Amino acid sequence: MAKQQNNEEQLLLETIGKAESFLEKNKNVLIYGIGGLASLILGIVYMNTTFLPEREAKAQKDMFMAQFAFDKDSFDLALNGSGKDKGFLKIADGGMDYMFTSAKSLAAYQAGICYLQLGKFDKAIEYLERFSSSEDMVQSQAYCALGDAYAEKGDMSKACSYYKKAANGTKNEVFAPMFMFKAGMAFEANKDKEAALEMYMKLKKEFPTSEEGREIDKFILKVGGEI
Repeated sequence: MAKQQNNEEQLLLETIGKAESFLEKNKNVLIYGIGGLASLILGIVYMNTTFLPEREAKAQKDMFMAQFAFDKDSFDLALNGSGKDKGFLKIADGGMDYMFTSAKSLAAYQAGICYLQLGKFDKAIEYLERFSSSEDMVQSQAYCALGDAYAEKGDMSKACSYYKKAANGTKNEVFAPMFMFKAGMAFEANKDKEAALEMYMKLKKEFPTSEEGREIDKFILKVGGEI
C-alpha cells in the first residue's frame, strides 16, 4: 500500500514537473495567446457597446427626413432625398457606412414601399426582397407588400405565395385576418378555390370577430364551402 502511494506521488510530481517545463518553454506563446484572446473579447465588447450603437444612431438620424417625407406621402422625395438630406436609397445602398445596422434593412423595406406606391413594381420587389426582420408582424407586412407587387405585375402565383406567407407569419389580431383575406382573394383570382376556401376557413376559425371575419361567410359560400 505504501509502495503504491509512493508511486502515485512520484507520478504526480513528474506530471507537475512536465507542466512547469511546458509553461516555461511556451510562456511567450501563452502570453500572446491570452493577450490575443483578451483583445478579441475587448473588440467584441467595443463593437456591441460602442461602435454598433453609434453607427445605428447615426443611420437612424440620417433616415429621419426620408421617413418624414414618407409619412407625408412624398415617396419620390423619401426615396431620393433632397440633396441636403438623404433618402432611403442612399441608406439602403450605403455600403460600409450603414453595414450592420437595422436602419439599412429598414431603408430597403421603405424604399420598396415607395416604389410600390409609385407603380415601379420590379424595383419594389428588388428592395422588399432585401428586407428581413425577426419581428413576425413586420416581416409579414413585407411579405404582403411583395404579394401586392406581384399581383400588380399579374403574377398571381407568386402573389398567392407571399400573401400566404404573410397570413401564416403572424397572429396579430389586426393584420393577420387582413392578410388571410387577401390571400384568399388572391387564390380565388388564381382559380384555386380549394386554397381560397382553406384560407377563408382559417380566418373564420381564428379571427371570427375581426372586420374580415364578420363578413367571411359569403366568401366561403362563394368558393363552395359550408358554414
